[in-house]
Amino acid sequence: MNWDWVASALIWTGLIGTATGAIASTRTQWVRSRPLGNYIAWSVVAHVVLLALAYATKFNYDVAGVGNGYGPLLVRLSSLDELDDAEASEPVDATATVEPDVAMMADRTPETVSPIPDASGPAEMPEGNTNASARENSSPPEGALDLPETPPIPPLIDRSTMARNADEVIPPPLIAPPSRANESAPDKAASERVAVDDSAAGRPGARTSNEDPAIPPDAENDNALRSRTRPEMSANRHEWQPPRREQTPVPRVYQNRSDAQRALMAVRFGGGADTEAAVERALRWLAKHQEQDGRWDADALGAGHEIRLLGQDRRGAGADADTGISALAILSFLGSGKTHEQGEYEEVVKRGLEFLLVTQRSDGSFAGDAKVVEAMYCHGISLLAIAEAYALTKDERLRTALERGVEFTLRRQHPSSGGWRYEPGDLGDTSQFGWQVLALKSAEATGLAIPQTARGGMSRFLNSVSSGRNRGLASYRAGERVTTTMTAEALVCRVFLDECTESQSREAVEFLRSEIPRKGQDNHYYWYYGTLAMFQMQGAEWQQWNSALKEQLLSSQKLQGPAAGSWDPDRQWGQYGGRVFSTALATLCLEVYYRYLPIYQAAEARASRRTLK
Repeated sequence: MNWDWVASALIWTGLIGTATGAIASTRTQWVRSRPLGNYIAWSVVAHVVLLALAYATKFNYDVAGVGNGYGPLLVRLSSLDELDDAEASEPVDATATVEPDVAMMADRTPETVSPIPDASGPAEMPEGNTNASARENSSPPEGALDLPETPPIPPLIDRSTMARNADEVIPPPLIAPPSRANESAPDKAASERVAVDDSAAGRPGARTSNEDPAIPPDAENDNALRSRTRPEMSANRHEWQPPRREQTPVPRVYQNRSDAQRALMAVRFGGGADTEAAVERALRWLAKHQEQDGRWDADALGAGHEIRLLGQDRRGAGADADTGISALAILSFLGSGKTHEQGEYEEVVKRGLEFLLVTQRSDGSFAGDAKVVEAMYCHGISLLAIAEAYALTKDERLRTALERGVEFTLRRQHPSSGGWRYEPGDLGDTSQFGWQVLALKSAEATGLAIPQTARGGMSRFLNSVSSGRNRGLASYRAGERVTTTMTAEALVCRVFLDECTESQSREAVEFLRSEIPRKGQDNHYYWYYGTLAMFQMQGAEWQQWNSALKEQLLSSQKLQGPAAGSWDPDRQWGQYGGRVFSTALATLCLEVYYRYLPIYQAAEARASRRTLK
């Protein structure tokens, strides 16, 4: 007789009887007169029956193939302290090999299990010992991917707190965590050309002022800022890396910035070891004074000093122009071939670009906190920096910001005059015009299409501010007196727009020769555009300009103290832009030998080859 079944039957009969009796007794007169005694009596009976049930019940587990298939399972409750002590005293043997129980599996029906491919490793497992100790003492199989022991490094910038308003689109960080081996390549559709909105919003009326070009305490040396280069790959693990992309050709106009070309081009076009040393000193100073969030703080570095230049009160313009000032600093690194993907200043450039990206507004503007006078300058200079960084690296994460920035610039172009100034509806000025043209042309060099309506507007504006016998001179605005600064900027625009005739260039060059760089007349804004213009013309005029430029810049660069490597803000627009403004423009002047290809020289060489054929 199976006594287990008998005991179980008796216990369940007792439970049912107890429940039935308790319910039935509630209807008797005795219970109604003494309810408390009834409840106590039935409670005692119920507890006795439940104790009998608990004693007779067994926890079972399935060990198929052993006896009747049931056996006792012992359960013990332990405190957390006991568990910790047990783990400390009885370490797990990671090298132990678990042998399968043949007896247990004898009665099992074999199941077919399809292997799941490992996304992080090769499809085929390597032969040989696979236990932990063998893996520890051997190199990983070829093609295997060992994941990092620590999580990926987070972005350097807290992007969520830097959004200016709720509807801003925050772009992804420039350096992303490593991707799995089987992840697909970046979507090719993202690199397709987009149709750029060529509509222009505006209102009638224009501001009136005289010529107003770009508005753009030294810290201790922070070597760590310049030493954060990516660690080398170790033998057994993959370090945190930026995504690897297929190498694509750099646009021809930027190709002289490469490591292989820079020194050669500097010597060929009038630079040398002295100019390169000055550039390196300047880049070190700029890197040292970058803020942790990637910006260069314009106000903290001397911007916003109101001097009422040309009689105009600009209300301390430049103090809030962090995006424009930071973009000029970034352009200084890019001008020497230093990007966020190569060179000793990768980290500096990366953080600077990320600052511009997180500051970009939902409408595409890079103005940041800049006030009305400097807002469009900040946007144009920042857009130029983004365009050059994208052209040099083809990092698709920059493309969206570039496209949105271009669309904003095109929307702000005056529909009839074709110019840009402070606000929509302003007819435009040559100083503002130059930065927008350079930014758009740089974007076009990356493959982004610029509408013909925008090009037509640019031509109309240049014609409106041009004067002189051959229309080679230029003024700040239509009808005003011509100046060397605006003539140099207009000449650069004509060259990049391929709308400069020989007679126009001759007239402009002769006018610029009357005001070559001289001691005591520092004007880095003028020198920047004058250097770009004369470099494109080449010839004896360029040699004369270059010689005077080097003499002034090399002798005025600070060589000692906390300002070593920088240039003092000049008494012109440097008072508004500060030390970074003057230092960045001086650096860009000394990078002119390789920053852009001489466009006219290249065009003449192509024409000569066609003639010979």
